[in-house]
Amino acid sequence: MMLDINSVKTVCGSSSQVMVYGRASCRYEQIGLLLTQQPDLQIKKTFQFKLGNPYEYEITLEGNQFEKMQLTLPLTISRICKAGLVNMVIENYRRIQQDLPLIPILFIITREQDPLPISAESLTSRSKENRLTHQELRRAYKLCTELENLTQTIIEVAVASFRFIKLQVNPTTLRYELHQVKPIWEAPEWSELWKKRLATRARTQLKDPEMNWRTQLKRMVTAPFRNNVILEKISLLYFKNEIQSMTEYANQLESNRINTSKIAFRD
Repeated sequence: MMLDINSVKTVCGSSSQVMVYGRASCRYEQIGLLLTQQPDLQIKKTFQFKLGNPYEYEITLEGNQFEKMQLTLPLTISRICKAGLVNMVIENYRRIQQDLPLIPILFIITREQDPLPISAESLTSRSKENRLTHQELRRAYKLCTELENLTQTIIEVAVASFRFIKLQVNPTTLRYELHQVKPIWEAPEWSELWKKRLATRARTQLKDPEMNWRTQLKRMVTAPFRNNVILEKISLLYFKNEIQSMTEYANQLESNRINTSKIAFRD
C-alpha cells in the first residue's frame, strides 16, 4: 500500500526530512519507509528513535551533525526513544537560526477503528501495562508545555515541530492518508488527570544533576555555537555593505541577541 501524496504534503509541507514516531499498531515503521521509498513524494530522509543514542553519528541532508544529549547508564530503549525527541527539538532550534526549514516530528498516535486508543486517562496513568509510546508522548508533552522548567523559545520550537497523526485508508484509492489531530493533552479532562499523576510521583535524585534532560536541553540551546550563527549572519551583511556603519552593526547584534525568542517558523 502507498501513501496519499496530498495528505503527506498537508502534514509535512515542503519538508524533505521528517522524524517518525508512533505505535506499532499504527504502522509507523511502514509509514517511515514509504515516506522515503515512494518516488512521488518529496521526502528524502527519515529519522527514528535511534537518534536518541548518543553513540550513533547522524547528520541531516544539509550536513548538520546532530547535537545529542548524554544519557545515564544503562542505555535503556525508553531513554533512547525519549532522548531522540529532545535531540530533534535541539536540531530544529538550530535550524531556525540557520534559516533552514524545520524537520517535522510525525507522531502516529491512532488509526481507523483503533482497538486500543490512547486516552488522557491511559497517558496519565502509572499502570505498568502502559507501553513505550506513553513514555514518549509524556516527553513530548513536557517539551511542549513546561514553561516553568524550560524556556518559551524551546516550547515554541517543540510545538512547531510536532505533528500528531491519525492513520486512515482512503476507500477509493486504497492509499494511507495522514491526518493531523490535536495532542491528547488538549482533552478537557487532562489538567486534573495530570495533577493526580504528579501527586503520586516518586522523586528520584540523579547522581549527576547535570545529566537531567531539561538541564542539558537548556544548556545546549544556549551554547556559544548558537550565538556564532547570529554573528556570522550579521557580519556577512556588514561586509556586503548592507549594514552601513559599525554602530548599526553593533545595534543589530544586540537586537538579535535580545530577540532570539521571536521566531518566524517555516514549514
